[in-house]
Amino acid sequence: MVSRASLFTLLLLLACQLSAQSGIGIKAGGHMSTLHSEAFSNDLLPGGSLGLYFPIGFGHRWELQPEVQFSAQGSTQEVSEAGRQTLRLYYAQAPMNAKYFVTPTVNLLGGIQLGYLASASALEKGSSPVDVTEDFNRMDIDIVLGLGVGTPSGWDFSLRYTSGMTNVLKDDDVFFPTNRVYSISIGHRIRKLGILTRKRR
Repeated sequence: MVSRASLFTLLLLLACQLSAQSGIGIKAGGHMSTLHSEAFSNDLLPGGSLGLYFPIGFGHRWELQPEVQFSAQGSTQEVSEAGRQTLRLYYAQAPMNAKYFVTPTVNLLGGIQLGYLASASALEKGSSPVDVTEDFNRMDIDIVLGLGVGTPSGWDFSLRYTSGMTNVLKDDDVFFPTNRVYSISIGHRIRKLGILTRKRR
């Protein structure tokens, strides 16, 4: 089993390798997430993410954007008249998106995201959090679609929809819940290579 320290080291090495080949930016965002299932309904849970991104320019219209980030997500639902249960999932994630600039600043993006579950906890009103990490699959695969704006000064804004392709529950053949996240983020490129600074036409 991959430890949290080993995962952090792996992501750090990946970030260093990517930054040597591309630009680098820091990003943060807020989102609303839930677990989607045809068998039951959950409400949206607010959360957030923090990470790095490495835009690589191709020509004047395209960018490939690998990222590494940590994300706090999950879902919430009413379990009885007395209270609500909240499930929090903490992931280390590696999105890989392609961006097409329809104008010099506005872009459409899409790609895939790999996630590793670091921990999971369940909380009911009036009780202490319970560690439920072992009830969930460690690996998660998602598809990502979105809309973004990139400014000449290096600021990046994006709206994204992330939909899970894998079951988050371990040993489950009935409910098949998957992650769904609606997010908004802001980033700033703190290092840019020449290929990234060419004016888009």
